[in-house]
Amino acid sequence: MKVFLRRHGISVQAFFFAAYARAYLNLLQSRHQHDTEIASKTDVVIGIYLANRSLDIDRLTELVAPTFNIVPLRVRVRERSISEIAMAIQQDLAEITKVENCGVSMYEIYSWTGVRVDTYLNFLSLPGTEGLDSDDGIRPENGDEVNKVSITHAQLSREEKDKLVIAEASSPFINNAPKNSRRMEWCLPSIDIEAKIDNGHLGIGVFAPEDMLSQEEAEKMIDDMERLMCG
Repeated sequence: MKVFLRRHGISVQAFFFAAYARAYLNLLQSRHQHDTEIASKTDVVIGIYLANRSLDIDRLTELVAPTFNIVPLRVRVRERSISEIAMAIQQDLAEITKVENCGVSMYEIYSWTGVRVDTYLNFLSLPGTEGLDSDDGIRPENGDEVNKVSITHAQLSREEKDKLVIAEASSPFINNAPKNSRRMEWCLPSIDIEAKIDNGHLGIGVFAPEDMLSQEEAEKMIDDMERLMCG
């Protein structure tokens, strides 16, 4: 797979997204075989995680706060090979992760388009991986890595603590969200996929309410992804 992806200029991340999009559409259509609307679907919408460490926020590199965002990715699945789907996803990711696009909130997208997401995918590539390229992780906008090192305040000197920025920063996600809203209509129960590359191995976790995805369906979906990625 590594040789194939390098030859076609496709990242593992995009290839995995493509395999999941196909497997997820297969799941939907297997459940609703007599629903002509779902049976004729050609695309799916997946929520993807962005690190967002390139946002236009003052002293962002010193900010001790999460900056990640989740945005929808529409994937056209039908009448395309997995490699064609992956190449299209790679192009879309390049657009989505631009600074002017990556700060939009799910609420804003829902209010503009009515699009809601019921499945999310988080792809991580840990540093020092072997076998699969470590630069295929979900840090497309500026090359940041997911580090295994964690630092607690108890380990820092007073001088080091004073250097940390923990003040409130302007956040487009908070500023553009509805105030005092108890009904988050843009949020749906979801199937969450966590994938990571560590030491050359791809690990996949599937999380969902029991009434939304059975263990048998989850295992079949993973089998589908393996089959699609390994040919």
